[in-house]
Amino acid sequence: MITWGIVSAAMLMVHTPMQFYIARFLLGVAEAGFAPGIMYLLTLWFPARRRGRAMALYVMGAPLAFIIGGPLSGWILDAFQDVQPLAAWQWLFLVEAIPALVLGVMVYFWLADDFRKVSWLTAAEKDRIDSDLRAENADKVEHGSVRAFLGSRQLWVFVLIYFCLIMGLYAVGFWMPSLIKRAGVADPFHIGLYCAIPNIVAAIALYLSGRGADLSGRRRLYFAGMLTLGAVGLALAMLIDGGPLTTVACLSLAAAGVYSCISLFWALPTSMFVGASVAAALAFVNSFGNIAGFVSPYLVGWLNVSTGRSDVGMYIIGAVMVLGAMVTMLLPRHLDK
Repeated sequence: MITWGIVSAAMLMVHTPMQFYIARFLLGVAEAGFAPGIMYLLTLWFPARRRGRAMALYVMGAPLAFIIGGPLSGWILDAFQDVQPLAAWQWLFLVEAIPALVLGVMVYFWLADDFRKVSWLTAAEKDRIDSDLRAENADKVEHGSVRAFLGSRQLWVFVLIYFCLIMGLYAVGFWMPSLIKRAGVADPFHIGLYCAIPNIVAAIALYLSGRGADLSGRRRLYFAGMLTLGAVGLALAMLIDGGPLTTVACLSLAAAGVYSCISLFWALPTSMFVGASVAAALAFVNSFGNIAGFVSPYLVGWLNVSTGRSDVGMYIIGAVMVLGAMVTMLLPRHLDK
């Protein structure tokens, strides 16, 4: 987080395209290990039956950041317009980098990577967590070599599923403002307000789906269902021409589906691998799956230009999401628990 904040703040010094490319590359390097690191940390604290809710609370930060970050960024650009010696956009990068820097330092000193080291848990509570984690780890897979790890069929299945999910996630997040604008909302501020609604719905759906998957023991079904819901919402946003409110309602379904799937997904590989294998699997799946973050926006744009239609790209993304949902149901049943 500290490196992330430093690189983000350094964006204020960017003045040429090459400087921008370098800064963005470094930002990607700083971000790369964050999500897998958090997910791995959660496996050290929470047994599988509680992990879905814990991961849901973590992932809720994403839609909440969109809800708060948009208006905050607008306020910074307006309030710091004439504040010297920096331009408003430079102040934006500097001010919004501060939370990452501060939290990075706080986490280093306050967040323990082992529940045995904290003082606010009783000995009985520590023993219970330890026994729960030991019991579930007995049935997990740990690969003894890199070759065996890369040769794991389930690992590549997770890569495919995550790729399909990220294709949908970026389609919803990247194109949401454009779809709302197409529905008849021209003012950028109003577009931002409309965009907040799907993110609020997504934050609520995130926790409810994570909790439901934990309590019901049907992780695969919940993931497949929510990813399909996201695909349906995206398709309806293109099919129905009913004005801003209708578009926002469809996008709310799409956002609820794809955002819920983030926490639901990470609960699956963490229930299969153990030890060094789970850390490696999280990093590997995240790295390959995030290629979809590059592919998705360009694919939609290219398809729209090539066909002369604005909906073809979204339908293709929806089909990819449904594929991911179908493949998920082929995973072993024991991952539901």
